[in-house]
Amino acid sequence: MGTFKEWKDPGILLSSIAISNIGNFIYLIAINIIVYQLTGSAAAVAGLWIISPLTNIATKF
Repeated sequence: MGTFKEWKDPGILLSSIAISNIGNFIYLIAINIIVYQLTGSAAAVAGLWIISPLTNIATKF
């Protein structure tokens, strides 16, 4: 059986990753709302969702 001491460091790492991902999601939603308010265009918001995977593909090489 594992002890708390063995799981402390991985638990802190997983918790910090989860908090970071929640922050990234909130940021993404906020950017979408701001772009929609500025442009009034759903196509501009859709463009943001298209740009994100393209930048990931370009930076993974």
